[in-house]
Amino acid sequence: MRRCKAVFIPVILVSVLGFCAPVQSQDAIQLLNPSFEVGDLAPLGWTVYGGAGFEWETEVVHSGQLSAKISHTLYRRVHLESDLIPLDPQQGYTWLTLSGWLNTEMSQGEIYLALAWYDVAGNRLALSRSDRLYIPPQEWTELSFSELAPEAAAFFSVWCASDYNPGTAWFDALTLNTTVLPRKRLPMVEMVGEDLRQGLVLNDILIPLPSAGGHQQFISDYPDHPLTVESLYRIERQKFQAARDLGQRKERSLSSEVLQRVFTQPPERNFLSVALAGDNAAVDWHLQRYETLIDEVLYQLAVNSASLADYALARQYNALIVERQMTPLFVFRAERNLRALTRSDF
Repeated sequence: MRRCKAVFIPVILVSVLGFCAPVQSQDAIQLLNPSFEVGDLAPLGWTVYGGAGFEWETEVVHSGQLSAKISHTLYRRVHLESDLIPLDPQQGYTWLTLSGWLNTEMSQGEIYLALAWYDVAGNRLALSRSDRLYIPPQEWTELSFSELAPEAAAFFSVWCASDYNPGTAWFDALTLNTTVLPRKRLPMVEMVGEDLRQGLVLNDILIPLPSAGGHQQFISDYPDHPLTVESLYRIERQKFQAARDLGQRKERSLSSEVLQRVFTQPPERNFLSVALAGDNAAVDWHLQRYETLIDEVLYQLAVNSASLADYALARQYNALIVERQMTPLFVFRAERNLRALTRSDF
């Protein structure tokens, strides 16, 4: 059972002459100690998980006097997690947008923000991660992402994480906003593809995707809303995360099958343009996010192939990343892998 401290979240009541109007509301949620200015062994309202690695920082700061520093986690996952915050999904579709300022030095691991979702008993339902952070060293960069709360979620928490990172990551000045829209529960539309409400079924194996069904229903209810683009992206990223988890459990072949699903389902520019009201800059930004996701997929496919001793296929995936020239970090990693594969087959 997770701890819980009461934090106020605005509740939206929409009632006009007996019917619910399709009103969108946006409100800030006040996080406790969002800039890590108060605390003793750990920031007030936060807990450190994963062992040693957290320190207070007084020199590398984005705002205020302090920031949170996580370093030397090469063989570990370390994260700061906020106290649980109550959530009322009965309001409708509840989207949370988490933003924060991050900095790095000699980083080679995974640095990200996340939202963890819990049921009424305090059991964790799912973890929604931001995109991984790829920034130059010693440069503050704002990282932001949005996620739809699962219907069964009664609480959530905020994570600041640095996994398998020999370098250092700093976190500061977090903000959280909510967007609430009423549920319509219209019939599922064709654009959402296969029904993922129960998860993804491959080879008679059910692969859970905790929030994919909610995203699909949101797309059906609000096909022209800008957050529809985020829903489509979050579905594909959730498949990618499921594939990575399968790979870490040594289920490489099944992992690769899931990754192939993501690789073959890129978004169409014309759909993005409609959902984003013709905003070309926003369309280009979302397309770049997908291109980065595809590079992550290709890299994981290369890792899986090498683990299965299919070195020819591993070369093909690494070579495709280099040919695409989309994400500098993955191009660097793919070139390094190709050199290793040329010298020997691991």
